[in-house]
Amino acid sequence: MSKRLFVVVNPSHYLNAIEYVYQQGGGDDHIAIMTRHTKGIEGINQLGTDGMWSELYRLEWEKPSDYKSDREFFTRSQAFLEGTFNKCQPDEIIVGNLVDGNLYPFILKVKNKVSAITVLDDGTPTLNVADKRGQGKFYNAYHFRSLRILAKNILYQGILPPAYRPPGKITFFSMFDFPVRGGDKLVHNNYTWVQSKVKQHPQTDEFLFIGSHIVDRKLVSEENYLWSLKKVMEDVSGSGLHFKYVHHRSESKHMRERISEICETTEFNMPLELMFLDKPRPAIFAGHFSSAMFTLARIFPEIEMRSYLFAEHMILGSEYESKNYILRVQKALETDTKVKHKHLA
Repeated sequence: MSKRLFVVVNPSHYLNAIEYVYQQGGGDDHIAIMTRHTKGIEGINQLGTDGMWSELYRLEWEKPSDYKSDREFFTRSQAFLEGTFNKCQPDEIIVGNLVDGNLYPFILKVKNKVSAITVLDDGTPTLNVADKRGQGKFYNAYHFRSLRILAKNILYQGILPPAYRPPGKITFFSMFDFPVRGGDKLVHNNYTWVQSKVKQHPQTDEFLFIGSHIVDRKLVSEENYLWSLKKVMEDVSGSGLHFKYVHHRSESKHMRERISEICETTEFNMPLELMFLDKPRPAIFAGHFSSAMFTLARIFPEIEMRSYLFAEHMILGSEYESKNYILRVQKALETDTKVKHKHLA
């Protein structure tokens, strides 16, 4: 029996690891959890994961300031990953993210020691990774995206060329449809495990808008983001539905205050994908282009999912999230049969 090592750093990764085992079949499955999002992980465990893992390894912390410096954080993280790998001696590795500052250097080190590498969905960034690999630009886009990151990898993690060559073949376990380059594979994630946990409940009269920290990420201007929310509220007006905005956990204090000035807001302490499994659900989920738009549409197919898309000139892009990437995500929402979309104008 093949031994598989899963490596995850947040609740979304963990959920997708469970989905992989549930959909692809279990075996000798080990998992390394390296996270500060312990409440989200425990919330998922409460849904029933007993017996799923042959061995569980943990590295947890409350906040980044628990470490004295970046170097201490990187060093301890890599020591944990390498120690786990050496103890487990897996045949395959299944990782939550291929571009995480801790996970990817680890993958570079062990890529020739395993027979297969699978990448779990990390939301919409998966679309970017697949596109870059397909264009043959993966090397430039993800290995040398900044001299600072390159220096950290060399100094803190001892990775020198030619170790920077990316894995030759990977398998994507993803909810998205996208072309893959020769050698790569795509296995669809249908979220059947979490769907099996959905309980019957009536719908409320809420129009629940899923907020995003895209202003803080410098992808859209503050002016246009607030304007967009007002346009959405106009669209809902007269429908008999009650508009409520859900703050993203990474939204800045400034944006939270500005948004709260124009609409009713709320906040949840667990992933939206799990929040409504056993409670009344809104009449409509809505948002701009967050990953939750795609997952919620699959977990709760009976509820309308509505995406409000920005005009191209409103999208700014940033150093790590280009305008083309954001347009690619919006295009994925336009073509997703489970999501209705409207263009903001």
